Amino acid sequence: MARSDVQSSRRYSPLLAIPMLFMLLSGCASMNRDFSRDWPQELPPSNYFVISYERDALNQEYQALHEYMYWVRKFYEGTALYPRGWSDITTEILDATEDPKAKPEMTERLAILGRDIAAEWSKDGGISLVKNHNLATWGIAASRAVGEGNVEETLDRISDDLGKLLSRELTADAITVDRYHAPDPEDPFAF
Repeated sequence: MARSDVQSSRRYSPLLAIPMLFMLLSGCASMNRDFSRDWPQELPPSNYFVISYERDALNQEYQALHEYMYWVRKFYEGTALYPRGWSDITTEILDATEDPKAKPEMTERLAILGRDIAAEWSKDGGISLVKNHNLATWGIAASRAVGEGNVEETLDRISDDLGKLLSRELTADAITVDRYHAPDPEDPFAF
């Protein structure tokens, strides 16, 4: 066999390279989108957040999917700066819910609200309409509501404010703790 025959037999046809490229790219895409293997079972399904990410083309210009999913998990699990995540807040509220018949409805309500907040907050900071101080405010408001016995009313207000924030009827800076609770005149450090 001549040298040129050996070289040509080792080359790939350009027609074969295209399908191989698509197979490799689709494999990479599916690896990036399959978060279910190590996704905590107590969190909403990862697919919900992948779809949310894919619906926001602007955010995709600034943030990769794996970064977005990282922040979704941090929303639920907490961070070094704010160690109480949504899972902790949910547990606190459910533990304080005395009526066993009310727990399933409260569980569902907290799951939906948390999912909706996480889907927006986890976006790139310049894109997200929900800011870090909103999470802190809502966490404080929810915790105070447990002590004051007005959890349902507070969650209604938080949900309403989230909807207004997402529809741009309300700015992130307008969301303060006093929207949910009167200041405590006896506590100079209370929010």
